[in-house]
Amino acid sequence: MVSIKTLFHACKQKFLLMTIMLTKPFIENEFQEAILSMHPDKSRGPDGLNSPFYHRFWNELGGEIFTIASFWLASGSFPPELNATQIILTPKGENLTTMKNLRPIVLCNVLYKIISKVLANLLRPQIDKWIYPEQVVLIPSRSIKDNVLTVFEILHYMCCKHKGKTCDVALKLDVSKAFNSVRWSYLQAILSKLGFALNGSHG
Repeated sequence: MVSIKTLFHACKQKFLLMTIMLTKPFIENEFQEAILSMHPDKSRGPDGLNSPFYHRFWNELGGEIFTIASFWLASGSFPPELNATQIILTPKGENLTTMKNLRPIVLCNVLYKIISKVLANLLRPQIDKWIYPEQVVLIPSRSIKDNVLTVFEILHYMCCKHKGKTCDVALKLDVSKAFNSVRWSYLQAILSKLGFALNGSHG
């Protein structure tokens, strides 16, 4: 039987290799691809500049954006105005009796989105190696419909089972707020233990 220590060591080695790949120096083309992939109809952020502005003037601004954004990422420090956001509440339906009936939409500065998209593009090819197959939402090549089929098969098995002394129970758990209760210090400690460069060239 494989020990926990052996498994952890194997995971750490895998994460170290991924860290090397993820912390390689940025190139300007990565930032250009990020802005060009943004839809021009997206709402602008607090600075008033939308993505078509960067599309139009990338040849003039791209080099400077790449230089300063690379510096911010390497230092792990961002100007407060870059992180400024506007929160807009949009109704989910006609019944607006509680805050749960409102959907918050966060409007970020496009420059912040460019930097986030560059990092997301680096993570995308590796994300399915880090997250268990049961997590299907927002993972490329996976579909939430897979879980629907899985649940259907489980319930079908439970309904057709008429023999045996053991019983089965299906529970529906609401974990919609799980992400909001994440303790970031715990995640940072785990990632650091696995070898991620939390304060390295990519923050």
